[in-house]
Amino acid sequence: MQKQSFLRTLPLLLGLLMSVTISSPAQAQAKIETRNYKLADFNGKTIKVVLSGNDIFDEALKAEVGSRWNLSPFEFCTMDSFKQLKASKDFYFMVPVTTASKDGRATVYFLSVVKGGTGKELSDMLEVASFPICPAEALGGRELVYMGALVESLQDYVTKGSGGSTAVMMRNAYGRSVNRSTGTKRIAFSEDDICPTVDRNLFDSDMLVLDEEEADRMYSEGSYNLLGSYVIAPMDAQKGDWCTCILFGADDQKIYYMASHKVGGKNGAGFTMKDIKKITKSRKLK
Repeated sequence: MQKQSFLRTLPLLLGLLMSVTISSPAQAQAKIETRNYKLADFNGKTIKVVLSGNDIFDEALKAEVGSRWNLSPFEFCTMDSFKQLKASKDFYFMVPVTTASKDGRATVYFLSVVKGGTGKELSDMLEVASFPICPAEALGGRELVYMGALVESLQDYVTKGSGGSTAVMMRNAYGRSVNRSTGTKRIAFSEDDICPTVDRNLFDSDMLVLDEEEADRMYSEGSYNLLGSYVIAPMDAQKGDWCTCILFGADDQKIYYMASHKVGGKNGAGFTMKDIKKITKSRKLK
C-alpha cells in the first residue's frame, strides 16, 4: 500500500540523530500522557496482521509473528479485510507500507502498527510504531533471513512507543550508539553491505567480510556470539534516499547497532566510514 503522506515523517523515522524540538517540558508531558491514554488498551485488543499478498514474504511473517509476538492477541487478515475493518476501534493493525521518493519511486518497505478507528485513511490513523523491513522492490529477499529480528525489533518499538512518537523513541533507543557487548562478538558483514569508500584496514580479525550467501548462512544458523549485518535502502539508491544499517544478534535477534544516513557523496547505501569507526572504537574498549 502506498502511503504518500508517510514521506512527511520518514526523515524523522530514519534520521535517528535529528533533534526534536518541543515547546516546553509541560507541553511534552501532556503529549506523552495523551498518547499513553490513547494506547492504554493495546495489550487487550487484537492486532490484525495485514498480509502483503506476496506468498513467500507472508509465510515468513506469519511464522515469526506466530512464534514471537507476545504483546497482544493477533490474527492475520488480507488488505481487503483491513479496508473493511480499519474504522473499528476493536482492533490495532500491523500494516505493510511502501514509502516513495519525491519523484514517485518506491523506496523502502515498512511494517507500521496503527490504531483502528482513528482516521478514515491509513495516513490519518494513530501510529504506534513503524520499522523498516526491506527495499520496496525486493520483497521476498534477505528480509526472510532476518524476519525474526525484524519482528522482535518492531515489537520492541511498540513497547517503547507508548512514551512518545516513533521518531523520538527510535532516536532515544539507538541513535548511532553501539551496544557495549558488541566488542566481544564476531561480526559477519555481507560484502554488499559495506560502502566502497570504507577502509578495510579498520576491520579487526573478528570482523568478517563475506559474500552475502555465506554471511546470511552464518546468521541463519543462530551462531553463538555472532552479529549479522543488514542494510535497508532502495534497490537503486539515489542521492537523498535514506539508508538504515543494522547489526542483529544471530542468537538473540536483538539490535546491537543501528544508524541511518542519507545517500550522497561518499556515503552510499551501506555501512559508511562513520559507522565502521564507531563500531571499531567500541571494540577497542572491550
